[in-house]
Parts: sequence; C-alpha cells; structure tokens
Amino acid sequence: MREPIGLSEITKALIEDAHSDVVGLWAVLWQVKERIPTITPQEARRATLTVIAEALAKQAVVAGDFADQDEEMAVFVPWSLRADETIARIQREWDALGREPNLGEIVWFVDP
Repeated sequence: MREPIGLSEITKALIEDAHSDVVGLWAVLWQVKERIPTITPQEARRATLTVIAEALAKQAVVAGDFADQDEEMAVFVPWSLRADETIARIQREWDALGREPNLGEIVWFVDP
C-alpha cells in the first residue's frame, strides 16, 4: 500500500488528543476514514495500525484497557507489551471482532 497522505497528521492528532483525554481505537480509525475518504476498509485498517505503531514507537502514547475499580470508577490499566506486541494484539482482537471496532472496543490510548 502506498502511504496515504495525512498519516503523520493523524499520528500528531492522536498524540495531542491523548495528552488531554483517552483515545479509543475507533477514534483513530474514524480520523483515517475522515481525512482519506476514498480509502478502502483494508487500507483504513493498515493506515490505522501504522498511525498507532508510529505513536507507540515515539513512546508518545500508552495502550491499555479500563478495569472497574468499583461500581462508580474504572481505572486505566496499561498493557505491558512492546510496541510490536501491542500492534499484534490489536490485529488479533480486530480479527476476532470480525468488523470495525466501535466505541470502547479493543484498546484505549493515553499520554504516558
């Protein structure tokens, strides 16, 4: 796949958004599809994973899940994985999902 125009901008947006909020996988995918409207679903997935891999390689975001601490609060639990292992896990879980991820599915990203 040739590198779609704008991936570095999407990576920058992911990093900036993670500084002030949690960012879900679905939001990164949405940004890719929004900025590159002619992209195919397969290209969108690859581009999304490329964006995430770049942000992880820069150590600008941390991937993880939320776990319920009690009935009223959830806490962020980082994945204890290298960047390549994180991408592999996202790919496996995306494959198992069998469709594009929705809000809250698979992984969240936060500022380190």
